[in-house]
Amino acid sequence: MQSATNLEAQGKIESAQVAYKAILKKWPKSLSAHIGLSNVAFAQKDYRQSVRILEELIRIHPNSKVAQHNLKVAKSFLNKKNRLLTP
Repeated sequence: MQSATNLEAQGKIESAQVAYKAILKKWPKSLSAHIGLSNVAFAQKDYRQSVRILEELIRIHPNSKVAQHNLKVAKSFLNKKNRLLTP
């Protein structure tokens, strides 16, 4: 997990994404890996994917305040993006 986080911190987003997905294959309920993967999607401005990942995470960890907060932020950015794209 630490190596995936380090990759993300170094800006190696695609490599971090691969690492987080590998972690989730082995530990599909990993709170940290889901958060990391949603952060990667957010960094790539794929807010829709970030929202999907966080919604899945909240189904697994409904009491996660971090996931709930991040979901609110991601939805806010997605809504803003959608408003900008709508004529």
